[in-house]
Amino acid sequence: MTLFIDMEKLLILTGLLLSSVFARIEPHDSTVTFYGLAQYRLRIDYTRVADTAQNSLSASEYSNRIGFYWGTIFKPTPDILLQFQFGNDWFSTEAVSYSGNNPATVSDKGYPPFSVPYFHLAFAQWNPGVFRFAAGKIHLQSFGPLDLIERSLAGGTYSEAAFISWSVATNNSLMGISAGMQLLQNSFNLGIDLFSTVIEPRRQDIVNNDGLTDNNPSNPAVVMTLADIPVSAGNLSLTPQISLIFNRNYNASRDRSDHEISAGFTVSYQISNSLSAYLYAAYARLSNVNSRNPLDSSSFFGSGTAPVYDQRGFITGAGTTVPLGPGKLIFEAKYSNAYNLRDNGSLSHYIFGDLKYAWKPGQYVTIMPRFRMFTTIFPLSKSNLKFSSLLRPELILTGQI
Repeated sequence: MTLFIDMEKLLILTGLLLSSVFARIEPHDSTVTFYGLAQYRLRIDYTRVADTAQNSLSASEYSNRIGFYWGTIFKPTPDILLQFQFGNDWFSTEAVSYSGNNPATVSDKGYPPFSVPYFHLAFAQWNPGVFRFAAGKIHLQSFGPLDLIERSLAGGTYSEAAFISWSVATNNSLMGISAGMQLLQNSFNLGIDLFSTVIEPRRQDIVNNDGLTDNNPSNPAVVMTLADIPVSAGNLSLTPQISLIFNRNYNASRDRSDHEISAGFTVSYQISNSLSAYLYAAYARLSNVNSRNPLDSSSFFGSGTAPVYDQRGFITGAGTTVPLGPGKLIFEAKYSNAYNLRDNGSLSHYIFGDLKYAWKPGQYVTIMPRFRMFTTIFPLSKSNLKFSSLLRPELILTGQI
């Protein structure tokens, strides 16, 4: 109980401090915007898996999901912006269960607390005119390549990129620093946005046994750099995106690295105020050809050397939004594959379809029936499995301000 008393005091103190700060700011100098979302989903998962002998099994599961966030945008001056948003894993939502519902009643049983909130966004932005700079946990959108990069960072391959997108895994945010500028702005618009972050810091050892080391390999950090080049003319927009992860794999003994690269684009066309369509595609590559462990690494691998791989991934998708009755119909289809060039039987295929209808009976409420399909065609290396299919109908209830 002490934990919740302290949290209550902390919230009261935070509110008093914010009230004091806002009370000292002149209205004409600043703006404060609050926003939030609460979402509840009723979901059914129907899964079917078949093997190469034409046998199959199926299962169905019913679950509820919940997602929420609360945010504040504070502009003390016209060129300074601070944004903070916290909540749970709102994009993919979290499973509802009694054991995770209320820490005040279940903490004695050792259950995890309900939907522990964390910050999705926490950054400061300076926009003096032509240039703009931001640092912190900032909004970062995928235009194709980041869907592949996320899968690689999470599991080392590009598997299931069509299923688990960048937005699902990260809530469209990442810690780092960004800079951008508008190069042209009129009937033809051209800009550039750069982003950089550290994916993995690495230690450099220069002392060994109370003395200096004989050699000092650089052991460089894993750094990701991202470039977006948004272009638009009239109702047509195109955004190429390139992602480079330097020293993704590094071998200190050889002092050699393998870098990861992904490139792609998104093109969209706004046909009318409520009718639009888009298409995107991306390709990525990651290998350990230069950096795999040398033959004297038997202490780490029984065979003396790590398996060599050359992972490749491709993703493409298209979607449209169509006004229909009191709401709008939204459709998206995606395809991705993943394979290792050093393994002839490693090619996997992933097919995704998403159909939903959004209806707003009120200004702050949305009711959305949704149906998704996830199909996996397994690689030949999975000799006993042929394909799996997941059908996911759900009803989504959202309140948003």
